Amino acid sequence: MYERASYMNLRQIKNYRFYFYKVDYKTYVFDAKFLKVYSLNEKLLHLLKNEEYKEIRKNYKMFYLTVLKAFTHEKKSIIIPTCNVTLNFSNICNLNCIYCYRQKKETASLAEHQLEEIMDYVIHKYDKKAKGYSFSLCYTSESSFDINRLKYFDFLIGQNEGYLFDKKQISERLAKKIFFLLPTDIQQKYCNEKKYIEKLNTILIFEKLWNVFDYTNNEYLNKVLKKGKELSYSRTIMANRQILNENFSDFHLKKEIRYISMSFMTNGTNVSDEYVNFIKTILMDTIYVSIDGPKEIHNKNRVFIDGKGSFNEVLGGIKKLQKAGIKIIASVVITPQNIDLERISSYIVSIGIEKISFNLVRGKTINSIFSQNIIDKFIENIRSLLKRFYSEFKSNNISKEFLALRNTMIFAPLKRIYYGKRITTRCTWGNELVIDSKGNLYHCNSTIGNKKDCFGKYTDGLKRKKIQKVPDVRNSLRCKNCYAKYLCGGTCYAEQLIGNKQNENIECYYRKSLVDENLKLYVKLHKESLLDAFMKVLA
Repeated sequence: MYERASYMNLRQIKNYRFYFYKVDYKTYVFDAKFLKVYSLNEKLLHLLKNEEYKEIRKNYKMFYLTVLKAFTHEKKSIIIPTCNVTLNFSNICNLNCIYCYRQKKETASLAEHQLEEIMDYVIHKYDKKAKGYSFSLCYTSESSFDINRLKYFDFLIGQNEGYLFDKKQISERLAKKIFFLLPTDIQQKYCNEKKYIEKLNTILIFEKLWNVFDYTNNEYLNKVLKKGKELSYSRTIMANRQILNENFSDFHLKKEIRYISMSFMTNGTNVSDEYVNFIKTILMDTIYVSIDGPKEIHNKNRVFIDGKGSFNEVLGGIKKLQKAGIKIIASVVITPQNIDLERISSYIVSIGIEKISFNLVRGKTINSIFSQNIIDKFIENIRSLLKRFYSEFKSNNISKEFLALRNTMIFAPLKRIYYGKRITTRCTWGNELVIDSKGNLYHCNSTIGNKKDCFGKYTDGLKRKKIQKVPDVRNSLRCKNCYAKYLCGGTCYAEQLIGNKQNENIECYYRKSLVDENLKLYVKLHKESLLDAFMKVLA
């Protein structure tokens, strides 16, 4: 009924719900609607292939009722209430990676007053009803060169997160009461300030109340303050406020906080003591570091402006971060020239990195153009890895490479099948705001500089509902009749916007091939009664 089309053949399929495939010469059916896999007897399989539903209803009533008749209405995607913002301070970087998408000739950067305006815009105009705000910073620049802006942004978090007292929450009279319950030496430091709300806020900013008050009942603070007693501006306010909340519980100081988080990654070449200490004080336990594998692979892609490879400096940065107790997630870019994922992952775990993230390179440069032949070779490498991991699991001898890759897209379709978790969108497009170093607004980092996606500046005051546009795989002409759509989410929206059909076709072929490998793995694990245990390892 459904022969899988090659990436060049995108014809519409009449009945796309059931996809038939073979494992060890036996045919299985994947129900694309409910993400279920069935092993059927030959007669039922024949009827289903030929869409003889009346016969199925007559002779296989239970299957008809529980599977075929259960074709319910589509559910709408759930939008995560957190507001996600990617904020690019500048384009300043010391590397000239062959596949970098940033506007390399653009040297604009955001000043501190603009960062303040952007924080105000996001919280009070763009999405003032969000339950929290997640800021990803510096993705078109190297974060270690933006350390002062990172520190200033931490200051802005402290000012806006909601831990500081205000008149709506607390009266001057109550603030005075709390102030005179604090240790005498703290009172004496701030006796010259007139207003007691301001006194308390100054104390939240500058004191270390964890050295004075008990915080052992606060599991989070216990964990945090065991690592070190030095916290950044925003995290000091947070810790001090939680301590006051719990030690003066009769005053009901707790309030609903709309948390503001910040994250960033690094190319690892400029890791200073100041940078490491800042990461620790803002309580970042992990950081993504760009590394593409062993030296000869990495230096083909990630080079300094003068063309020199950056591997030695990156390795030094990684070791410095690790020595400080900061865990590394390796951010790997797969190019047509470097597809040996097994070799890449083997090297990365050998230097003490426990997690790997990888993506196929994008763009139109000669070093980023995949062919179907290259994708076939890459899928063969993944197939080899899956076979190896399956054997390791059966023999109870799980490798570090298995654990390092367990949260990558290698296993993503398998997880969605197992948990019945359909996806209808490709990524955070439409649920994320991207701001470039000039204050322009986009849907995606990859579209920065593309006028087709630029929908204004932050100074325009646009609200989220006015610019939110979430593509849905069910409405895509390419995807809506594809068996893999709820496991895949579709092809890259940035590529669609650019109109790069070749890249779209290749990615479609790649993602569908990956789905097929996961469908086969699902059957193998299920047959051996290993599926539940395997999924626990992937959790």
